[in-house]
Amino acid sequence: GCSGFVGAFLLKELLCQTNAQIYCLIRADSVIQGAMRIRQKLEQYNLYHEQFSERISPIIGDLSQLRFGLTIADFNTLANSVDSIIHSGAWVNHVYPYDMLKATNVDGTHEVLRLATTQKIKAVHHISILNTGQVSQSDFERLAVGSDYGYALSKYAAEKMISLASDKGIPISVHRLGMVSGDQQGASNTHDRICLLIKGCIELNAIPNSAGLALICSPTLTPVDFVAKAIVTLCKHSNHLDQHFDIVSPQPMDWSELIAALVEFGYGIEIMPVAQWQDKLTQQANKNPDSKILETLAGLYIDESASPQESCFSEEFNFDDGYLPMLDTLYNADVQCGSINRETIKRYLGYLVGEGFVVKPKGKPHGLLAVNN
Repeated sequence: GCSGFVGAFLLKELLCQTNAQIYCLIRADSVIQGAMRIRQKLEQYNLYHEQFSERISPIIGDLSQLRFGLTIADFNTLANSVDSIIHSGAWVNHVYPYDMLKATNVDGTHEVLRLATTQKIKAVHHISILNTGQVSQSDFERLAVGSDYGYALSKYAAEKMISLASDKGIPISVHRLGMVSGDQQGASNTHDRICLLIKGCIELNAIPNSAGLALICSPTLTPVDFVAKAIVTLCKHSNHLDQHFDIVSPQPMDWSELIAALVEFGYGIEIMPVAQWQDKLTQQANKNPDSKILETLAGLYIDESASPQESCFSEEFNFDDGYLPMLDTLYNADVQCGSINRETIKRYLGYLVGEGFVVKPKGKPHGLLAVNN
């Protein structure tokens, strides 16, 4: 998963927190091209250091293929070389159905477990999503065919497989992530829902008020640098095997901070109730069929063909008995979750402008703004 957003930060943390040689499965035509892809991904998020290169070993393969597409000999060599596995690889797509995502997200997890049990037993640290903890087998059977929850269902099926492997004695830890945001310096994932929402609202020149944002967005945002540090810190402790961890910010998101950040950054954006915003989005998406971002936003938030939100996919988070001890472990390792406020979001905006993902604001940035919407 090193070519993904969370995976890139995990790789950086592994390189910084350990002295290990890191083997990275990557799709490429050659080892040289694979190494370049990994380097470019780290550079994209301002994570790369020249000394990293000698400790990164690209493995050219495909998660969706039997033995990752490697020969039996190469697969066995890899199995002999590694001592533990962090599995964050996935095809993240919130539109495709389960059967399109199964090969990578479910069958790929099977191949990870094959690697974990070949030659010698290895610990597997599996990266999942918060929704999976709320899904039942009956939910899966009911929704697996033709539903709009293919990605979450594929992650549920993968985690179910991981759980069965744990029951058979493979050392396992599961790390469930909520909505992950950019890091504290501003580097962001332009494919995530928050960045797409920001881009769409800027193009639409309108945003739901804070109450509306709270209705359509995740209740928490967790900075990716905290997520990666937390996972690697927990993975280093063998006493945290055979457990699951919900890697979620302990602080609920104040969505008025997003609105304030956009306005203070210089965007002259209209704030309105969510129903009015959805109407405007529908109208503008219909008027501008070539606008991919408006089409995407409409599909995420007002697609009439989508079934009603299933309660089993809620991202509401309950602080269970294991959450606070986990925070204590991280606190003792000086790993703390930073807050996401308007200043953090302004850094996200600066990064997104620099990447050319959003247009520069026409207005001038200005000071603190009180947002009561």
